[in-house]
Amino acid sequence: MVWWQIHRVGDWQLSAELVQRWSLRGLFDINKTLWACWVVESTEQKMFFPVDTGYPRNFKVISEHFGSIDISSIPIGVYAPRWLIQDMHVNLEEAVQIHQDVQSRFSVGMHW
Repeated sequence: MVWWQIHRVGDWQLSAELVQRWSLRGLFDINKTLWACWVVESTEQKMFFPVDTGYPRNFKVISEHFGSIDISSIPIGVYAPRWLIQDMHVNLEEAVQIHQDVQSRFSVGMHW
């Protein structure tokens, strides 16, 4: 999937959304593939799964487009030193900001 593409499976909708992260699958393909976060929706609930991300300051677009999110699984990974890691992993303060940006009712810290 590419960013903003939607895939339906039965009553579920999976949306690939823009996220801040570099990609690498082999020795010579740095940033040759997209990295995406996901909004998973059913008729009753919405889940936000940013997978592994830096804080791109555009997560408010998620709530503007999808409304408030029922549950978010926010990745808090290795976040120091900030000068090296900030584009790849969020720190604790940024994780709280993501929770607020997407208007999540409930969030769980995790790392993919």
